[in-house]
Amino acid sequence: MEKSWYEHIPGVQTEEALIHKVMDEHASGSERAKAGVALGTEAVGALALAAGALSYAYVPEVRFAANNAIAKVTDIPLPRYIDPGARVAEGAIIEPGAVIMKDAVVGNRVVIGRNALLAPNSNVDWLSRIGSGTRIGVNTSVQSFSEIGDNVRIAENTLIGSYAKIGSHAEVGAGNTINAYATLGERSVIGEHNLIDSKFTLGADAELGSHNVINWTVKIGDGSTVGNYNTLGDWTEIANSRVGDANLTSRWVGIHGVDDFGDNHSLVDHEIAQPASV
Repeated sequence: MEKSWYEHIPGVQTEEALIHKVMDEHASGSERAKAGVALGTEAVGALALAAGALSYAYVPEVRFAANNAIAKVTDIPLPRYIDPGARVAEGAIIEPGAVIMKDAVVGNRVVIGRNALLAPNSNVDWLSRIGSGTRIGVNTSVQSFSEIGDNVRIAENTLIGSYAKIGSHAEVGAGNTINAYATLGERSVIGEHNLIDSKFTLGADAELGSHNVINWTVKIGDGSTVGNYNTLGDWTEIANSRVGDANLTSRWVGIHGVDDFGDNHSLVDHEIAQPASV
């Protein structure tokens, strides 16, 4: 079973152990008193934040009961954490609370936002920006001139090509290859192990499944869904539609306003599928 990202930190196997480790290393007795809560419960998370001690990670899955304690303690900066085994270019900007794990690489003039996480062996090329709270998975690469929004999740073993633009709260699964000039809208979702050519567009709230082959300049519009094992040819455009599995389109094909396009269909060059034609 693959480790969670925090288990790569020596001596840490659980989220609670992570918080205790941070507290032991960073929080003084006076800071603990200021937080006004005790170790050993859900309030530990609030105490760690109140002490400015979460230098290892932004952990969105952890839920803290003592949120009021966090809100009452202000003007305490969240420190950043850069593992000694990471490589960060001198011109990079690592904002407070960001975490750069072992063997991660951050290029020149890259910006890593507040509370973002770069997992081990990840890479962000020069002149790219990673938004606040975004997580870049193990062995994942974001190539140059890319703009990744806030609270994005990009899983392990994925390539994001140059000049990508990914909106906030988007999710990209494991093992994807997404080539240059891709645009992913806010809250869009991509499954696993897709091969996606350049100039791909996935609209806001749209979803692409897994194991698809997406050719050049394909556009999947806002709110549309495409299932698994499809092959979409150059200039295919899908708008306001739901496409199933194992479909094949040639070039300059459109699927417009089809609530259920289904599975195992083929469309040839310049063919347009509309509600009356399906």
